Amino acid sequence: MKNVLAFLLLISVCFSCTKTDKYNNCEHYIRGDLSVGIKDGVPIEEVFSLFNRLDVKISKMSIYSYTSPYPQDSLASLVSYLRTKPYFEQGTLSPNGVFLGGVILLSTHFFDMTPANQQDWIATKNALHLTEKPGLTKSVLLKVPEGKEKIWIFKLRPYDMVVWAELNCIGSARPG
Repeated sequence: MKNVLAFLLLISVCFSCTKTDKYNNCEHYIRGDLSVGIKDGVPIEEVFSLFNRLDVKISKMSIYSYTSPYPQDSLASLVSYLRTKPYFEQGTLSPNGVFLGGVILLSTHFFDMTPANQQDWIATKNALHLTEKPGLTKSVLLKVPEGKEKIWIFKLRPYDMVVWAELNCIGSARPG
């Protein structure tokens, strides 16, 4: 019986010591970071609500696009105004905009989306009559307690709006 238990222990140790991580196949990741995919069509307010309820910090949000009802000649002033917001990183091209198909299309990357920044974005979006444009899965980078990343992966995956929840891998692409 001791030999069987020793063998089973040896087998479990061998399988747990693989080079890649069984959660998303990356050997090295940024401690405290999780990459989360959000289903297309989920309003940003619902995303904010979920992560606020779970009390996790939103570091970055990508692939968010909006349409504007304003005419083409207001594109530059609209983008210029939005770039004054603290949650758009200064010196980057976010947000940026184009006039396409008769409408202004804005693409954004949000940074440091504290509850105050979230409320400001919702108020700004509503005041400017911006409409979220569907089309792609959104990407959210979260800060979770270091050493608890894998626990958070399992906490997040069951939510309907979550397409993926994975470690923020270093030097490797997220599996498709």
